Amino acid sequence: MDIDRFEKIAKKVSIPSVLHGGSGTSKNSLKKCIKLGIIKINIWTDLMVAATEGIKESLKTADNFGDINLVAEAAIKECLIKYYKMFNCLSRI
Repeated sequence: MDIDRFEKIAKKVSIPSVLHGGSGTSKNSLKKCIKLGIIKINIWTDLMVAATEGIKESLKTADNFGDINLVAEAAIKECLIKYYKMFNCLSRI
């Protein structure tokens, strides 16, 4: 992640920015981006990895394949809560 570039952009624009590809980015880098004016961080890949891993685990012991959606949903929620806690915004949901 090129934090120096974000700093240069932040100095030249007065509108909020979005970070695409936030998945896998370190907590410190994400916090720096927020300080520089990033107001939205896209983490779709992290959410889908969590869902996929949850589904893989549930398939080992699943009696009811209809529950797979519930497993994926729970894994996504758990991943989201991790990010909410990271940025102290858990009370906003």
